[in-house]
Amino acid sequence: MCQVLPRSVETEERLHGIRRRTKPKMSRTRKILLILGFLSTLAVIALIAVAVTQNKPLPKNIKYGIVLDAGSSHTNLYVYEWPGEKENDTGVVQQVEVCKVEAAESCQPESLHPFFHSSSLENKSAADKVLSSVEKTLRSAPFSFQGARIISGQEEGAYGWITINYLLGNFKQSGWTKFLHSLKSISETSGALDLGGASTQITFVPNELSRESPENLLYFRLYGKDYLVYTHSFLCYGKDQALQQKLAEDLQTMESSSLLDPCFHQGYQRTINISDLFKNPCTSAKKKEFPFRQLYIQGEGDYQKCRRNIQKLFNKTHCPYSSCSFNGIYLPPLQGDFGAFSAFYFVMNFLNLTSEQSPVALDKVTSTIESFCARPWHEIGSSDAGWTLGYMLNLTNMIPAEEPAVPPLSHGSYVGLMVLCSLVLVAGLLLAWLLFHKPKCLQKGTV
Repeated sequence: MCQVLPRSVETEERLHGIRRRTKPKMSRTRKILLILGFLSTLAVIALIAVAVTQNKPLPKNIKYGIVLDAGSSHTNLYVYEWPGEKENDTGVVQQVEVCKVEAAESCQPESLHPFFHSSSLENKSAADKVLSSVEKTLRSAPFSFQGARIISGQEEGAYGWITINYLLGNFKQSGWTKFLHSLKSISETSGALDLGGASTQITFVPNELSRESPENLLYFRLYGKDYLVYTHSFLCYGKDQALQQKLAEDLQTMESSSLLDPCFHQGYQRTINISDLFKNPCTSAKKKEFPFRQLYIQGEGDYQKCRRNIQKLFNKTHCPYSSCSFNGIYLPPLQGDFGAFSAFYFVMNFLNLTSEQSPVALDKVTSTIESFCARPWHEIGSSDAGWTLGYMLNLTNMIPAEEPAVPPLSHGSYVGLMVLCSLVLVAGLLLAWLLFHKPKCLQKGTV
């Protein structure tokens, strides 16, 4: 049986006193909880604000460049971009646009046509007129015009070499590749072969640096490394001018005005004015009087005959140096792989020889060309690497590098603020939990 004993007056007064003292303690707890809630809210807001501010996308400092490539057979406009901060003083350039340019009337002086079929050194007045017209037109365009000039054949070949090796990633290595290349005095690079309309170029880094022909050596500094390259431009040996040379050579022994040409497809016919054939410097030396004024060409489509005919244009009997290519031009020993572009690529692509991943064997190229040349003319339907990217890469060396955009806080300050705000938040939540759920150790001594 449970018996309820009456409480004494003293006990009642003591309990009432405890109750009276408890009320203000509860009030202080609420105040503490409000303060902790306020601090926790501030900590959460600070965490979010710091994280958002620090991690928001940085403004892109992008630079742009435009190159107009006015060659002997085409004019293209290329647009490039690169980050303003650059890398080892050289911009990381990529092409963003390319289009064919329709020449304005102000860019077409009467001397424009003969200029593109002659050497700028031999027709300086025509070159000056063209450049003056180009400059006048481009200064009215909505971009900062930096000048127009005729680059030399050496420059064109060298810029093509820069393009090839940039696209292949030979200038910028990472990891073990970068470490191994840093141990070598000269980086592994590929050579470049460029076949244009008026000239063709060869450029590569030779294993042995010879001073036999210093005019064929050019120096570049790209991505913090020095390169000394051999380059030569064979003027008049582009695809268009080589054909003009061949026809001029054929005319020297002709007695009639009809030419059965093995380099054209069977069934092909063409008539050209002989006076037009000798208007450019590549053929003017062979000009003479002929008993006829026009040349009638009929295609024969014989690969072997055409090859023998073309080889007459290359003089390999005279060499004043230790080694030569042709026509007495110095050429150091070839080394490494080569990348071929422009007309080299267009022809190979037309013949479906560019789809394979590995290099195509030379005998397969020869057999494909021989088979194609044997096809009749009526069966054939009509059908981007270059020097401009390399030119822009080299040009970025002259533009001062800019500091990259950085977050508002340093990494150390950012981490410190995040840790501090997190500690304040955790401490506030912990104290609030302790006030709501008092552990027994805090309740000891409470009656």
